[in-house]
Amino acid sequence: MPPRYEVRAKDRIRKWLPKYVEVLQQASQRGISEEDTSTIVQSMLVDLLGYDRFREITGQYAVRGRWADWAVKVDDAIHFFVEVKPLGAKLREKDLFQVVSYSRQHNLEWAVLTTADVWQCHRVASGQEPEEFFEVRLLDPNQPASEHVDHLYLLTKEASRRGALQERWVQSQCFRPERLGRLLLSEDVLAAVRRALHRENPGKRVEIRDLREALARGVIRGDLYEAVMQAPGEEGDRKPQRKPAAGVADNEPRAQLSPENVQERRRQAGAKAAETRRRQSEARRHAAVEDLPSRETGDSTAE
Repeated sequence: MPPRYEVRAKDRIRKWLPKYVEVLQQASQRGISEEDTSTIVQSMLVDLLGYDRFREITGQYAVRGRWADWAVKVDDAIHFFVEVKPLGAKLREKDLFQVVSYSRQHNLEWAVLTTADVWQCHRVASGQEPEEFFEVRLLDPNQPASEHVDHLYLLTKEASRRGALQERWVQSQCFRPERLGRLLLSEDVLAAVRRALHRENPGKRVEIRDLREALARGVIRGDLYEAVMQAPGEEGDRKPQRKPAAGVADNEPRAQLSPENVQERRRQAGAKAAETRRRQSEARRHAAVEDLPSRETGDSTAE
């Protein structure tokens, strides 16, 4: 059961959305300017998304000599900028660059680009390329109304106050196919799968490299396989490299060593260490014996 604030926010969107779809359809037929589109967007920010018209929405917000169409605030702090383009216009990369530059000037994580009928939400984290999180197309009959409500909710005042947009983003990243593919081919997962296969087939030895190849070619295939193999690991997927087993060279691939080979290397390393200790002990005994005459000579001289 979703929390009550989410239910109220989505009910509000469902109430107002049919009205604005009708307004946008009529405006699209006659054609309207960017300024008129911006006026509709302001009303949608109020009626659909729940922001206060006078205290939480600022038009033509100055950003280093330029002007963002709308700055949306939550608890007196800017939460995201909204860049408006004329209704029906195709949103271009330079339009995105414009709102991204505003957002980064204020160290914001989100930016919204809209033509009133299309709403794009982009993540613009510092040091990373902008990435589209979702797109709402209100006049597209192929996009379900339930999807409109779910996505627009993430831009509401209620969701913004509770970090719902960031939470949904993190959740979406956990289930990205590329991320799941990299995890499936990670050392820990492959080792667990190999143990399970050993339990089911005690007499069958499974090598890690063969298991990785089987998963990569038979389970993770096509474009996803290429993306998994080419894309670098994401932050949070990386783990410290394990130290090699005693007697195993640092540059030797662990996947090529069977458990029997590792045990043999350890046995050899232990034998080598024991031989080194024996030689050191023998050298100390020889030194003590050689030192005896000198001590006897010293004693007779003293007499």
